[in-house]
Amino acid sequence: MTILFIALGGVAGTLSRYGLEGWIQARTASGFPLGTLIVNLTGSFLIGFILRVATGATLISPDLRAGLTIGFCGAFTTMSTFSYESVTLLNDGDYFRAGLYMSATDHGKPLYEALLERFRTKGLAGATVLRGVAGFGASSTMHTDKVLRLSVDLPLIIEVVETEEVIQGILPDLSEMIGGGLITLEKANVILYRPGK
Repeated sequence: MTILFIALGGVAGTLSRYGLEGWIQARTASGFPLGTLIVNLTGSFLIGFILRVATGATLISPDLRAGLTIGFCGAFTTMSTFSYESVTLLNDGDYFRAGLYMSATDHGKPLYEALLERFRTKGLAGATVLRGVAGFGASSTMHTDKVLRLSVDLPLIIEVVETEEVIQGILPDLSEMIGGGLITLEKANVILYRPGK
């Protein structure tokens, strides 16, 4: 039943975002994304209100709460999803994963997106993000992909194909942006590299 509530909330959130953001943008003269800003602020306040009303109360069923927070607010604004997941981890006492999740983001954006943007703006040849379904690292903590489980701690591999000189030049950026992880440098034989048609 939870999945149904999330799906219905997601449809409503997506259509609401599209309608409200478009309506606001059509009425502003500047290029500033005021519609996005208002949607993100509204979604963040809304998810805070829902969590405040729903926490420890029987006013809102768990299914409806999931539909409103994960479904509606998650589709309405990505910032509210980040806020919800951070608060959920903190409320569950999972401070390590909360810190990991919040440190693995760059202003509410997943770290891998921030890294890809940095690589692209620096003119690197290409990069690919691969998400693992399970794994463990230096801490020996098992990270796994389970249905309806927060997947913030799944293993990620970001593969960058570039010359060693360029990779060495980007390492200071990586050191600044990445809190923990593993960086390797490996030789590759590139057989073909050309843009798609």
